[in-house]
Amino acid sequence: MMRLLSILTAAALAGCATSSHQFAPVSADARTATGQLRYEGGGRSVIGELLVVRGASGSRVEFGKGAGVTLICVLTDSTHMRFEGPLARGTRVVASGAKLPDHLVVWARLGAESPVAGGTGSYAHDGEKVTYQLKALR
Repeated sequence: MMRLLSILTAAALAGCATSSHQFAPVSADARTATGQLRYEGGGRSVIGELLVVRGASGSRVEFGKGAGVTLICVLTDSTHMRFEGPLARGTRVVASGAKLPDHLVVWARLGAESPVAGGTGSYAHDGEKVTYQLKALR
């Protein structure tokens, strides 16, 4: 019985392997914008704070409810995207251009386009929608 439990535990943990891709920190010349975002999808609607940082090496998008409650974080660089948090349903690293699950498509567009100039916009895909309003900081 103990041997079977060990085998099942090892098999379960094998699926928890992380990606070997290392994301570079967003460069010092990065531009930043903050604002509000409304997410609609999966039978829920959430309004929260949005932070977008975009530099030459990639971008970082964070959406959350208040201090310390990040619902999704998207990191991008020239070759990969990383999604993590409850709205991402865990952590996932994918190559740029790869087919994404439907619930991540709007977040991928937001991460890839990273609107740091400010203004408003929205992205929708298969019942998922994000609408944002941003103000450029620098």
